[in-house]
Amino acid sequence: MFGSKSIITAVEMGTSKICVLIGCLDDKGNINIIGHGEKNSDGAIVKSEITDMEKTTNILFDAIHVAESVRSGLEPQISMIQLLK
Repeated sequence: MFGSKSIITAVEMGTSKICVLIGCLDDKGNINIIGHGEKNSDGAIVKSEITDMEKTTNILFDAIHVAESVRSGLEPQISMIQLLK
């Protein structure tokens, strides 16, 4: 799916925003950031507690989409959102 590249994804979900980083592991074991996305939590998470699961899921998918759209250097045959469904 991603060829010989190892893809690493990090997600941080907080009261103010949801952030997604997409990284690629190189041959030396270094992580190169190739995409990032950030969306406002918009009240779906309050004090580290998810208050609206559907809204949180939609915001997470939006952040992943943003991260994939700014990604450089890789064109996977399937998006991360498809893998999560």
